[in-house]
Amino acid sequence: MSTHHQLRQLEAATPAPSQSLEAAEQPLPEQLLLASSKFYQVSRVLRHLVDTGDALNVPQGELTPFHSLTVPEISIEWYFILLAINSGLQEEQSVVILILIERLCNNAFENQTPLSINSLSAHRIVLGTVLVCTKFYNDIYYSNSDIATISGIVVEELNLIERYYLQMLGY
Repeated sequence: MSTHHQLRQLEAATPAPSQSLEAAEQPLPEQLLLASSKFYQVSRVLRHLVDTGDALNVPQGELTPFHSLTVPEISIEWYFILLAINSGLQEEQSVVILILIERLCNNAFENQTPLSINSLSAHRIVLGTVLVCTKFYNDIYYSNSDIATISGIVVEELNLIERYYLQMLGY
């Protein structure tokens, strides 16, 4: 079965966003922004990457586990902040997220593998990055099943994203 076919099956099986994700579009309490200022700063960089990728309007090319058929309803900023907080990512590790995304892009370029960060791919790229980062840096981390629940996708799709992410990094 092709990766493309697996992706479509998994995406079709993914439950609709929960109320918590819809409610997440509300403004963050000021205390949370202050407490997670590095998360917020990284989320703004991610927003810039997505906006730049969308503006370039690069053809998608081959679909990867990072691609979604539709643009997620939750903004990339909110998705990253909620995922970071709920997955146990430490604020100091948030900068590593940007380094890993840069490494992912560089490896993709060196291997001539098309990779664009835009509204259709950013959420899953961030998900894979947070997953890899928390597993590498934290002694205790959530299972893929827990992270799948937090992120709003099925665990099989998360496993596919993680495997592809690690392949792209050369592990």
